[in-house]
This record gives sequence, C-alpha cells and structure tokens, in this order.
Amino acid sequence: MTCSASMPEARSKCSVVTEALTAHDPASLTILNRRCGKRLSGMALIGLLLGACGEPEQSHEESATASTAVIQGTPWYSVEQVAAGERLYSDNCAVCHGQRGEGAANWRERGPDGRYSPPPLNGTGHAWHHPLRALYTVIKTGSPGGQGNMPAWSGKLSDAEIVSTIAWFQSTWPKDIYQAWYQRDQKARSRAP
Repeated sequence: MTCSASMPEARSKCSVVTEALTAHDPASLTILNRRCGKRLSGMALIGLLLGACGEPEQSHEESATASTAVIQGTPWYSVEQVAAGERLYSDNCAVCHGQRGEGAANWRERGPDGRYSPPPLNGTGHAWHHPLRALYTVIKTGSPGGQGNMPAWSGKLSDAEIVSTIAWFQSTWPKDIYQAWYQRDQKARSRAP
C-alpha cells in the first residue's frame, strides 16, 4: 500500500489489526470496542497508516504480523483514558493505594487479619507482574482468596472506568517496568484460550 492509497484500503489494513488483536485477546478488544465503537485509538491508526507508506502489498498473514509490531512498542492506552483514570483513581483508589500509587509502607507483610496491605501501583510493587486481564479482574471482583482487602468495584465502576484506572497507574510506570510488563502480558495472551 502506498501513501496515496484509497480510504477503503486503509480501512482494510485496520481490519487486519482488529483481527490480530481479537486473536490475541478477545476480551480486551471487547473493552476497546465498547469505548471506541470498533475504532482503533488515534495513535495506533496513525502508526498503521504511516507504517504502510511505501510498503509493497502484503498478504493477509504478513499484514497481521506487521500491524501487531506497529502497536507493540506503544502503550495500549489513550491520553483520554489516562486523564479519566487519574480522576477515577484519585476519587476511589488513592485512599488505600496512596495519592501517587505508592501503596502502604508494609504492603509485603500480612496484617493482624492475615491479609496484605494495599500494594504500590506505581511500578515499584508487584502489579507489573500481572497481565492486564488479571489487573482488571482484581479491580472488578476484589482481592482473590482473601489475600487483601481490595473491594469489588463491579457495579461501582463501569468496565471502561476500570480500564481507564489501569491506564492511569500504568502511565506512571517507568518505561523499563512497562516494557517488562508488556512482555509478560503478551506471553499471557499467547497462552489464553
């Protein structure tokens, strides 16, 4: 596809990316579809269109691989999600996890009730060890197996609000921590049914 490609060809390339994302994690695409109406974020779309400039036509399979690589180096979230997430975090999460996601000082120790205190969400704790789906599930359903005191936010926050909250705290992570998380998330997605 060249830079002078028609809009139908650009839409076709976007469809390839949507199919590639669906293959990796249909649940995340469902969340994205609810928020964006099946449109990719502006940055991803611009990256795709710029990435297509001057490239020869590719097969469907080659396009899916190339398109996934364009998205790979950039954060999954949008600027709008981060802005919304900052407000949501401040209103709902900061009381336990700290204003900047620093967590409780004793987050690695069990309290008298046998549960852990709120961990940091700023990249200095263990949140970066968990794939996006696990982070989303803990926020939606609460701490697993009585490990902590995280309440379930289902019914209080919408799916999009949960995703925006994750976007905000991930936006505070140092680049190397985000990249390490990204690699773990991709491995988890490849193992998911």
